Amino acid sequence: MPTSPATPHAESTYCFEDPDWLATFFKNKPNHPAGTFFRYDTSGTYTLDVLVQRLTGKGFLEYLKEKALDKIGFSKNAWVVEAPEGYPWGGSGVMCTARDLARFALLVDRDGEFEGEQLLPADYLREAKKKQIDNDVYGYTTPLSGHGYGYQIWLNKDAFFSKGMLGQYIWVLPEYDVVMAATGNLNDDDAPTRLLWKHLVPVFESED
Repeated sequence: MPTSPATPHAESTYCFEDPDWLATFFKNKPNHPAGTFFRYDTSGTYTLDVLVQRLTGKGFLEYLKEKALDKIGFSKNAWVVEAPEGYPWGGSGVMCTARDLARFALLVDRDGEFEGEQLLPADYLREAKKKQIDNDVYGYTTPLSGHGYGYQIWLNKDAFFSKGMLGQYIWVLPEYDVVMAATGNLNDDDAPTRLLWKHLVPVFESED
């Protein structure tokens, strides 16, 4: 299963000047062999979104709602911004609430099980939360990098999390039985994770 940061591109390939975002992923010259180097590439996520729709005939959010999200109480009116071709822009355009994010994070933490029903494949989610590629982009570890990356999931020694543009987050700290979510519009969108590890994680550790 490909991961977004393991594509052959050093950055996202699509741009608003080119209306065929999917084509850019395949026609842009690779920077390195796929699967060998960490760079966050949202066009990889977008390509997966398109594959879901072409294979199922449904946008990925609609597909996930039917499979799992409706059952966990995800907002019925959640929606996805469309890319120029008309496909859902899953890499950046999901419109939902912080509570929706927290509900989904809890489902992932529980390996896809909800109230005794297996909604998503447990084996896949367990792999998604494991290190699949190094993500040491700074030469040293931070709360955000250096601990590895799974399938669309960032890893930390104490947690796993997802982060979106301008401060959209879910954090799961299984050791402390903690799930948190946040939405925002921040210039420094790494700040919430740094503050979490500076101020809250020490509290969790002291109460363990």
